[in-house]
Amino acid sequence: MLGECRSFWQDVPYVSLNECHSSSQQVVEYLSGQFPDSDGEIYCMTQAEFDQWKIDINNGGTPELRPDHPSKQPVQPQGTDA
Repeated sequence: MLGECRSFWQDVPYVSLNECHSSSQQVVEYLSGQFPDSDGEIYCMTQAEFDQWKIDINNGGTPELRPDHPSKQPVQPQGTDA
């Protein structure tokens, strides 16, 4: 549904932050092909951050894009008027 925000996660932790980032790139490529108009984000979190995030989502929290996400930035005019 347009404008709908969803969350999903992998419960099995990665061995390292590098492994998470590497895997994330593959997921981004796949999801970009499946949902080309999506503005989604992928996060690599510590176990404590993930545990708190999951509690928040399970308690009815709504996932949101970070404030600095490109889709939340003001549109800059292109070109100039003469």
